Amino acid sequence: MAGAGFEQGFAERVRLIAIDLDCILLEIDRMQLLASKMGEPNYPEELVTMRVTAEKQPTDIIFGALHTWSQSNVNGTAV
Repeated sequence: MAGAGFEQGFAERVRLIAIDLDCILLEIDRMQLLASKMGEPNYPEELVTMRVTAEKQPTDIIFGALHTWSQSNVNGTAV
């Protein structure tokens, strides 16, 4: 798990980028360093591509799985 200082700084960067992208950030769930996630068994294959992209663009934030909430599932009701 990442340290508290790192998590706060990262979360703040993501919040600012979300505003620029005209998105509403509700929460950041399960923040974890890529290296530790890839050390787990059965990590998602998309992480390999994300890692290559991140190494080529070290100052960027690479987004993985995102969820778009529709009006009908805001209160937890599945569509």
